[in-house]
Amino acid sequence: VHHLTAPLRRAAAGAGDAQGMALWAGQGHRLARALPAGRLVEVLAAELRAATTELTDGGGAG
Repeated sequence: VHHLTAPLRRAAAGAGDAQGMALWAGQGHRLARALPAGRLVEVLAAELRAATTELTDGGGAG
């Protein structure tokens, strides 16, 4: 299917038609971050630590 639809996807890309392309980004693609991979991992790790702390501290209401 990938090879059969290549001309259609190429035309859609040329026309800026995201609906005609197989983007495979899921529903959260708008949350993507334009960061170098190493920096993204650092940010995600920091967010995980913050979320974990919040959960273990009961939401900080203590």
